[in-house]
Amino acid sequence: MPDADFPFTLNTGRLQHQWHTLTKTGKIATLNKLNSGPFVEVHPEDAAELGIRNRDPVRLLSRRGEAVLPALVSDRVLPGSCFAPFHWNDLYGDQLAVNAVTSDRIDPISQQPELKVCAVSLERVELIASDSPWFGEQQTAAPESAPVREEVALAFAPIAESVSRGLIRQFGEALAITPVQPPAFSTSESAYLGGFLSGLEMTAGVINAVPALPADAPVAPDHRLWVNGLLAGMFSRVLPLGVTPAADKPRITLLWASQTGNAETLASAFAERLREAGWAVDMQSMNDYAAAELARDKRVLFVTSTFGDGDAPDNGGDFWAQLQDDALSLQQLEFAVLALGDSNYDQFCGHGKKLFARLQALGARPLLERVDCDTDYAAPAEQWFSRLLEKLSPADSKPVAPSTKAVSAAPASEYSKANPYRARLVLNRKLNGEGSAKDVRLFGFDLADSGITYAAGDALGVWPKNCPDYVFELQRALSFNAETPVLVDNREKPLELALLENFEICRPSAEMVQFIAERSGSAELQALLRAERKAELQEWLYGRQLVDLVHEFPLRCGVDELLPLLKRLQPRLYSIASSAKLFPREVHLTVSAVRYTRYSDGKKNRTGVCSTFSRRPHGCSADFCSTEPTFSRTGGR
Repeated sequence: MPDADFPFTLNTGRLQHQWHTLTKTGKIATLNKLNSGPFVEVHPEDAAELGIRNRDPVRLLSRRGEAVLPALVSDRVLPGSCFAPFHWNDLYGDQLAVNAVTSDRIDPISQQPELKVCAVSLERVELIASDSPWFGEQQTAAPESAPVREEVALAFAPIAESVSRGLIRQFGEALAITPVQPPAFSTSESAYLGGFLSGLEMTAGVINAVPALPADAPVAPDHRLWVNGLLAGMFSRVLPLGVTPAADKPRITLLWASQTGNAETLASAFAERLREAGWAVDMQSMNDYAAAELARDKRVLFVTSTFGDGDAPDNGGDFWAQLQDDALSLQQLEFAVLALGDSNYDQFCGHGKKLFARLQALGARPLLERVDCDTDYAAPAEQWFSRLLEKLSPADSKPVAPSTKAVSAAPASEYSKANPYRARLVLNRKLNGEGSAKDVRLFGFDLADSGITYAAGDALGVWPKNCPDYVFELQRALSFNAETPVLVDNREKPLELALLENFEICRPSAEMVQFIAERSGSAELQALLRAERKAELQEWLYGRQLVDLVHEFPLRCGVDELLPLLKRLQPRLYSIASSAKLFPREVHLTVSAVRYTRYSDGKKNRTGVCSTFSRRPHGCSADFCSTEPTFSRTGGR
């Protein structure tokens, strides 16, 4: 605990990012994108007292060890507290491993770190500038009125800067060429180049190729070569070579805000397809775009997720704050919003809804209605984009066929969520001793010649099927015919098979509860749905499955009314429990079965959807996705 020697509380697992949302599913690439460098967040009051400024090297000392990290002065931590993400370590520089500071106690069964918080002291230290690329020139600490936010990528030098400079020097030595001073330009050359520079500034948002002086520019040939070489050195690393800018292409802006990468991935795929359709696309995160620019743009597209209680993701919060300026007039703006969310949360797609309403309030006109996507966002996102292309239809656009690029992160030839691998269950070993109330199993799946590889820390997605007993019970409770044909993904199949394979029939959605309350006419359930009884409703729903609600509140409805209210069944992610070095042709999972009995309305045995899937008679094989991106170098996942 903190004391006089170690007065600060260090937290290394902020729930919204580093611990729950990203690390539990092994999304290390997304985590590194969110925090592209090591840092320690210090509150402005503490920073002022300790004489710490942004990017200053700060020693974190605990009873166990120490680390030296660049400071990030921020009000996202409380006074007396500090935060550092634990996924950076000494592979990236000396004394960057936060796990050297925290407790080394681990859970005796899982071997996972027992605590990711500890008491530390903070001290600004002096380092030689070349010791690490993470510590840049000192900056004045941000005032409390404008604290530095989470986007630490802007606060630190790029990861490879020191390496890049060394390679540049080696390149020059190999060519026996050193950088030369700019040539002495004549008055007319300077005037022309000044105009050229102004033109670059005016078209900065639509530059999509390496700029170059035209051959007939009134600049001496040697001088033109030098200028074009400078432009190539500056732009060729970020823009395609040999592409002629199309000044006459219609321009569109695509803004995204994403907490875990889904919205950004969609936006990138949409931008690519818009370019194929003949558009000049300016794609940015919302925080990288000034809201005042909306008053000059003609068309802007928004793809956003929601974070917290209907709030903007971190990379959209500043933009949302700027939108609160009532002086903004967006009468000329046409826009479209695609919102991503999870209907299990109260503020489903909350930020997308608020963004859509705010833009309308400022005078902007929607190109089409907002679409709110649940966790299974592939189909509605594709439909939204297809309708958008029809609405835009620029005169010089080219038709673009529907594509899976927008919703698939991997090619169809690779195993993924959209293209799972069907594996044989080869191991089912109970790990609990006799008399244990728990049922924990070690499952092993045969990889055969699939080519699937994995590493420590990866997560495996398993596609389950619903329990046939539940399917039968639900059909009987609703008086449905199991053979009724239904359309699923443009394919017709019997209702029983659709409920078994395609729909989430255990946890009732908010829309389903509302539907049952209205159709059954239950005053009790309608009362529970009032906004002020939200917490009571969640407690009441705990342990109840959809069929339990149907038993308690009998109703009559058609299959075509029920299915649109059911979510699509999703794969469940489990941490891999085997080593590829020891089991290169198998992958193992350790799974604890979810089983419970409800007595409130008669004894009913209930189970989890996936945790008991491989134990059921039909669970002799399983479909699973390829592994998530490797979660490595964390020192304690």
